[in-house]
Amino acid sequence: MKYQDYFKQSRFKDIWHVLHHAYNEPIETQSLYEELVKDIQLLSIQDQFPCEAINVSLDEFNNIFVGGAPDPQEWLVEREVIVDIPNADVSIAEVAAHLLYWSTLYAIKTQSAQRNDFSQWFQESMAGPRYDGETGLMDKFIFLDFDGVLNTEQNRAERALTGKDMSDEFGPLFSPKSVSCLGEIIERTNAQIVVSSSWSKLYDLDEIRQMWALRGLPGKIYGNLADYPEGKSRGEAIAHFMKYYGDTPYIILDDKDDFLTEQKENFIRVNPVTGISKKDAELAIAKLNELDDMQLEDFIDKNAYQERKRRARIEEESSERKRLRFWRNTIVNDSPIDWSWNLSLLKKKLEYNIGYWRYVQRHIGWEEDVKRMQLCCHLLYLAASDYPDMEGVYVNARNAARYGVAIKDDEFREFHLTDLRKEKTYHLIWQFIEHNLRKWWN
Repeated sequence: MKYQDYFKQSRFKDIWHVLHHAYNEPIETQSLYEELVKDIQLLSIQDQFPCEAINVSLDEFNNIFVGGAPDPQEWLVEREVIVDIPNADVSIAEVAAHLLYWSTLYAIKTQSAQRNDFSQWFQESMAGPRYDGETGLMDKFIFLDFDGVLNTEQNRAERALTGKDMSDEFGPLFSPKSVSCLGEIIERTNAQIVVSSSWSKLYDLDEIRQMWALRGLPGKIYGNLADYPEGKSRGEAIAHFMKYYGDTPYIILDDKDDFLTEQKENFIRVNPVTGISKKDAELAIAKLNELDDMQLEDFIDKNAYQERKRRARIEEESSERKRLRFWRNTIVNDSPIDWSWNLSLLKKKLEYNIGYWRYVQRHIGWEEDVKRMQLCCHLLYLAASDYPDMEGVYVNARNAARYGVAIKDDEFREFHLTDLRKEKTYHLIWQFIEHNLRKWWN
């Protein structure tokens, strides 16, 4: 009978009875399992998934046991289930319960549900302002124009009347009053500057930072809008910049209004004659600091967030119990005189990770990683087997001496070839692991 049929032909209360009494799953997991059973019953069959049979048997403790690490529910629905339990009257619901327990090693949900939850988690993790990893301070940005904001008409007129220098190697000197107001904004908010001036067409970011240091200007230059794709308006460039920072506070100090509608509340229009005023500075400080006392919960759906945390806790506690069962038979089979048990332990670990990567599929190239893990598991099996199947297997015996095996044309030749194959496999395993192991856990 197929995997999905076991769930279609079972009542959930009978499945839950086994989960609760045989596996000691607590009542708080019941609703999660019930949701999953309904999802399994409705899953569509997709041909691209593996179709090998699922084997159900008895373990060393005489308990019903499903071998191997599970695949996602979507991969299981069409697989044949082979129940090898002699002299036992096992109901369909009981088999369904054991299959369900085994198949939820990583989480009590389908793969599609897991992806939805991960997407929700990612959106929640991106909610609210960003924080600097080194200082722990909230990121805040000032999108700063120069002409009409720091380089003002009033300052140029006063310098001309008093005979002061009008410029330096970088161009017109900035208004001390505007610079002072900018310094006050930065001092009281810890905001960083993103240059949104036409000056960035004349000077690159390093040159602007050099000018900042030479003139003794306040704050830190974080970036430059000119580094974003050409052809975009400044409003579009700011939107492109801010999409990586979520709800991080920002203001726009400019004398021209060419920004997007949703940016208006962050825009402070500066008088190009006088530059940044005290009033502008106070408004900027208030806008940049308005999120200082807010928590993550203020930016997301609190009920959905708490429910996701509750479900995640339940699933993790259930997964901890299942991991103990997953490893139990391997641990029980340990022997202080069996060197090959070490290979069995590594094989079990790889099987666990194969199932996990198939389930989450969160990195580029996971398919190749899984294939290499499967190949390594096969090599580990051959190296640890006392009597591997040699039918149709060719072994090159010309380099046997390199592996410490003598091949003779006598009645024991096949056994010698078996030993040679195992030795070659054993050496190949460590070369294979050396090239791949750390990549698999990245």
